[in-house]
Amino acid sequence: MVKDYYSNGKIYSKGYFKRIDNTSESVFGLWTYWYDNGQIKSQEYYYLNKKPVYYINFWQKSGIQILKNGNGYIYETMAFRTDDSTIFEIKDSLKNGNFKCYALEKNSFYLFSTGKYIGGVIHGKKIIYYP
Repeated sequence: MVKDYYSNGKIYSKGYFKRIDNTSESVFGLWTYWYDNGQIKSQEYYYLNKKPVYYINFWQKSGIQILKNGNGYIYETMAFRTDDSTIFEIKDSLKNGNFKCYALEKNSFYLFSTGKYIGGVIHGKKIIYYP
């Protein structure tokens, strides 16, 4: 089991890695993630060497659960633009349905892109909007 922590000492994630060969590892099994305030964020399941991710539960930072037992919504932020976020619909633990990505510019959000997932795989066109 591997645990990672925020700089404030609170736990960030907990899960498993498996060594594939001498040069690579893969995540697998149940992974749990937390917000920097200690509130649980999500539970995700990874099958060894397989994609997509299976989303089990997701909570907003306020503690409100918006994904329960694989059905509902999640949102993700970009690593390099943490104010931007994408909202995904989850059905049967996979990204299924439309998604919307919002970007922050000059203190307001605008719709940046839209698209659709089926069975955890992007399907059809991804549309990108420019302000």
